[in-house]
Amino acid sequence: DAADALAPYVQQARGRLPGMVSRTWLPRVLRIRFIGSDAAEVLFALESAGARPTFPGTVHRHEDRWMVTRDTMVAVLARGGIVVPPHPQGG
Repeated sequence: DAADALAPYVQQARGRLPGMVSRTWLPRVLRIRFIGSDAAEVLFALESAGARPTFPGTVHRHEDRWMVTRDTMVAVLARGGIVVPPHPQGG
């Protein structure tokens, strides 16, 4: 599962940015553009205590839920200085 594979990097972010990562962040979708029946490009914000960083990314539908893609999570982590190696299967 992609989320499990990224868990160590999320933990690394928590260690590096404890004040930022320990907050409760409320995700807000600001813009969405469907690029297929099961995929969309989004602009979203993570809001907490007056902070509102924004991130572009992609989401895909998995069963009945929309999920942030691995590439989007990797880009969010990179904004915090966390480098995630390429996916072993190239995707």
